[in-house]
Amino acid sequence: MNIIVTGVSGFIGAEIYNNLSSYHNVFGLYRNKYPIFCKGKNKILIQTNFKNLKNLPKKCDYIIHSASATPNNNNKQIYDTNISMMKTLLKYSIESKCKFFLFLSSMAVYGQNDEIIISEKSKMINPSEYGKSKLDSELLLKDTVSKNKLLKGLSIRLPGVVGKNSKDNFISKLFNKILNKETVYVHQKNAKFNNIVNVDEISELSKDWYLKQKKSYNVINIASYYPINLNSVAKIMSKELGVKVNIFENFDGKKPFIIDTLQAKKSGVKLSSTKLSLLRFIKQNKELMASKL
Repeated sequence: MNIIVTGVSGFIGAEIYNNLSSYHNVFGLYRNKYPIFCKGKNKILIQTNFKNLKNLPKKCDYIIHSASATPNNNNKQIYDTNISMMKTLLKYSIESKCKFFLFLSSMAVYGQNDEIIISEKSKMINPSEYGKSKLDSELLLKDTVSKNKLLKGLSIRLPGVVGKNSKDNFISKLFNKILNKETVYVHQKNAKFNNIVNVDEISELSKDWYLKQKKSYNVINIASYYPINLNSVAKIMSKELGVKVNIFENFDGKKPFIIDTLQAKKSGVKLSSTKLSLLRFIKQNKELMASKL
């Protein structure tokens, strides 16, 4: 298959690229930063501003859209950039007679919803510009699929994605705090948590979701199953790293929530338990640290 993977300079896009390029002809797209984590002798890496995709093959079987303007600033530029990328890719998908389109969305679409359990039916309450861009991109994909019988689409709403070189999520930041013997603060010690998935699982999902999905379009939440409380998360990490830390509650930030994974399971997505996801992440990064010694 001819496969397009966007955002290969990021650790999620790079992992997907490396996995699929072992079996298929994969074109990796990036905007600015050169994708140093992409491997293989026959790398096909294309820098693009996403305003046009003239350097891509005329025939494409599968698009995986991982690229995104980051949610560091809550401004309209994030929204415009993400929507523009999606529109360009959807136009290309039609022109290239693409069969499958996987969009990496985000749990940010739910915005300020403070329900204890978030499912696909939960309301989207005042999402950020980043969250709105992801939600509207989902709708653009759904609309394109409805008008194109050749195309099958899936949007996956991602939680904190962890793995080697992961950052900018709660688990990755907690790992560094404990490693540096800093005092750890969590919202509520006994609050349940499953807002984590390993990048390896996203990579594996990208290989065969279209063989399992019966609908022309679907959207699902992705997370680990069997939630554990935040106190246990910190203690497991502390034990595995061999570092003693103090853990306190501060009730700051967004109220913790549990992600409902029922639809993901029904869709045949292979998920891990929260504890196993956490242990895998710790092992990956301990190995990474050891390799740098």
